[in-house]
Amino acid sequence: MQSAPITERLDAIVARLDSHGQSHLVAGLDRLDEAGLESFIEQVESIDFDEIERLAKSEPGLDTPTGSIQPAPFVPRNPEGEAAFRAAGEAIIRDGQ
Repeated sequence: MQSAPITERLDAIVARLDSHGQSHLVAGLDRLDEAGLESFIEQVESIDFDEIERLAKSEPGLDTPTGSIQPAPFVPRNPEGEAAFRAAGEAIIRDGQ
């Protein structure tokens, strides 16, 4: 979406970042080639800073129904039968399968 010249878009991005306290993100832009600069501009243009600010100011957990968060499933570090699994895997590798 290149409706304005890159310099105008960059000026708008710099002002937008500055207004949200993120001006440090423009450090080093002078080292980017045109493709890198275009990529940077597109990425910043896609950020919804108002939404980020709203979320940062909201109270934690307001949008999360009670009990909806559960621990992620996992495989134990030393599963039962680990030695047999290891031997079977090594045999498959040895046999070239």
